[in-house]
Amino acid sequence: LGIDHQGNLWVCDSSNNRVRKVNWSSNTIKTVIGNGFSSPSVDGNLANASVIFFPMGIAFDKRNSSFVYVAEF
Repeated sequence: LGIDHQGNLWVCDSSNNRVRKVNWSSNTIKTVIGNGFSSPSVDGNLANASVIFFPMGIAFDKRNSSFVYVAEF
Protein backbone atom coordinates (compact mmCIF):
# COMPACT_ATOMS: atom_id res chain seq x y z
CA LEU A 1 0.00 0.00 0.00
CA GLY A 2 1.07 3.56 -0.65
CA ILE A 3 -0.42 7.03 -0.92
CA ASP A 4 0.80 9.34 -3.68
CA HIS A 5 1.15 13.14 -3.68
CA GLN A 6 -2.49 13.59 -4.75
CA GLY A 7 -3.84 11.38 -1.95
CA ASN A 8 -4.60 8.36 -4.16
CA LEU A 9 -4.21 4.92 -2.60
CA TRP A 10 -1.99 2.46 -4.52
CA VAL A 11 -2.43 -1.25 -3.84
CA CYS A 12 -0.07 -4.09 -4.77
CA ASP A 13 -2.52 -6.78 -5.87
CA SER A 14 0.04 -9.57 -5.58
CA SER A 15 -2.38 -12.43 -6.24
CA ASN A 16 -3.35 -10.90 -9.60
CA ASN A 17 0.12 -9.54 -10.54
CA ARG A 18 -1.11 -5.95 -10.79
CA VAL A 19 -0.81 -2.58 -9.10
CA ARG A 20 -4.05 -0.65 -8.73
CA LYS A 21 -4.77 2.99 -7.97
CA VAL A 22 -7.81 4.05 -5.95
CA ASN A 23 -8.83 7.61 -6.79
CA TRP A 24 -11.04 8.88 -3.98
CA SER A 25 -12.19 12.04 -5.80
CA SER A 26 -13.55 10.13 -8.82
CA ASN A 27 -14.48 6.94 -6.93
CA THR A 28 -12.54 4.76 -9.37
CA ILE A 29 -10.11 1.86 -9.14
CA LYS A 30 -7.71 1.55 -12.08
CA THR A 31 -5.07 -1.03 -12.93
CA VAL A 32 -1.97 1.05 -13.66
CA ILE A 33 0.80 -1.57 -13.67
CA GLY A 34 0.62 -5.20 -14.80
CA ASN A 35 -1.53 -7.19 -17.18
CA GLY A 36 -2.27 -10.10 -14.85
CA PHE A 37 0.42 -12.46 -16.12
CA SER A 38 3.17 -13.69 -13.82
CA SER A 39 6.73 -13.31 -15.05
CA PRO A 40 9.83 -11.25 -14.30
CA SER A 41 9.35 -7.79 -15.80
CA VAL A 42 10.84 -6.71 -19.12
CA ASP A 43 11.64 -3.07 -19.86
CA GLY A 44 10.06 -1.31 -22.80
CA ASN A 45 6.37 -2.05 -22.23
CA LEU A 46 3.70 0.40 -21.16
CA ALA A 47 3.07 0.04 -17.43
CA ASN A 48 -0.47 -1.34 -17.77
CA ALA A 49 0.67 -3.82 -20.46
CA SER A 50 3.72 -5.02 -18.57
CA VAL A 51 4.21 -8.40 -17.00
CA ILE A 52 5.13 -8.28 -13.31
CA PHE A 53 5.72 -11.01 -10.77
CA PHE A 54 4.01 -10.80 -7.38
CA PRO A 55 4.32 -7.06 -6.62
CA MET A 56 4.96 -6.61 -2.90
CA GLY A 57 5.90 -2.98 -2.26
CA ILE A 58 5.48 0.48 -3.68
CA ALA A 59 7.22 3.83 -3.24
CA PHE A 60 6.98 7.27 -4.79
CA ASP A 61 9.64 9.79 -5.77
CA LYS A 62 9.36 12.85 -3.51
CA ARG A 63 10.76 15.18 -6.16
CA ASN A 64 8.82 13.91 -9.17
CA SER A 65 5.33 12.59 -8.49
CA SER A 66 5.21 10.78 -11.85
CA PHE A 67 7.80 8.18 -10.73
CA VAL A 68 6.46 5.06 -9.05
CA TYR A 69 8.73 2.25 -7.87
CA VAL A 70 7.42 -1.28 -7.42
CA ALA A 71 9.23 -4.12 -5.64
CA GLU A 72 8.58 -7.58 -7.03
CA PHE A 73 9.07 -10.89 -5.23
